[in-house]
Amino acid sequence: MIIGVAIFVGGMIAAVLLAKYLGQQQTIRAQTAPQIVESPPVLTTQQPSFETLPQSPQGEVFTRTIPVTSQTYLLDDKQLGGLNWTSFDLTNNGPGPVYISVNNMDWPESALPVGQTINIDFKQRNAIKKIYLKCDAGNTAEVLFWVVK
Repeated sequence: MIIGVAIFVGGMIAAVLLAKYLGQQQTIRAQTAPQIVESPPVLTTQQPSFETLPQSPQGEVFTRTIPVTSQTYLLDDKQLGGLNWTSFDLTNNGPGPVYISVNNMDWPESALPVGQTINIDFKQRNAIKKIYLKCDAGNTAEVLFWVVK
């Protein structure tokens, strides 16, 4: 009797976890030519808090927060011929997941979940020229960049 109850409870837990996992899976739908929202050309430089960074990066460091919607957002600096960044950390502050593409508008299969941080490091100065950001239809998010120029 106890073994039967344990098997039943274990099966219910597995079913709930599977339902949560499948509910988080998102698909990318084909879209017509996206409208691109361009960022303002001026980037603000702030004093970073190096206590929050795992190690002190080399080069100019600044932060920037950007709101993201289902409309493709282009982060670029045309006056300088591109962003000219070496690396950046991007944290998704939510509430929705965010798709990220660097230099080309090639969207990944899965988005960056809320609360997660991704590090993009090209290990070459001026290698990062453009960043494209977007959410699924009906979602929005706010992302925070830590940038090494």
